[in-house]
Amino acid sequence: TVKKEGWSLIRVQVDSGAIDHVMPVNVAPGVKMHDTNASLTGKCYSAANGSPIRNFGEKTLKGYTVDGQPFSMSVQCAEVKRTLGSVYRMNQGGNMFILDGKNSYMVNKRTGARTPIREEHGQFAMYIWVKDPGVNSVAATCNLPVKPTVTTCNRFSALEEGFARQEDP
Repeated sequence: TVKKEGWSLIRVQVDSGAIDHVMPVNVAPGVKMHDTNASLTGKCYSAANGSPIRNFGEKTLKGYTVDGQPFSMSVQCAEVKRTLGSVYRMNQGGNMFILDGKNSYMVNKRTGARTPIREEHGQFAMYIWVKDPGVNSVAATCNLPVKPTVTTCNRFSALEEGFARQEDP
């Protein structure tokens, strides 16, 4: 995670085998984690080798992709080493993926907006800027290294309660 003036840049490894978005508890430390039914009842995820992965709760991340697209997504805090973005969940949110080496991207099926995906040492990754809570949204947006180019289009809205999908201008 990289910090810059009220924002954190988070690497999200694209994972076609993950059922949910997951991240370590210490990622986005300024975003409050809240309990979920799964974390309260002790439900675990299962690693590829079958070992249990503990679920500690959920964080709601809000911010911008590196190309300036706004997003909001719920991520499960779990006993993992890196942040994983579930292709399954993002597909449920109306997105599809083109994984073609250096020409990889995610595209929103409704708007056509594309989010770049980088190929890094045999892995695919997306980068997102997450606003630290308490930071004025308008002022902080002006300090982003990549200024947002679109002001609406909540591409991950299907993953979070309480946020309605916004229409494109």
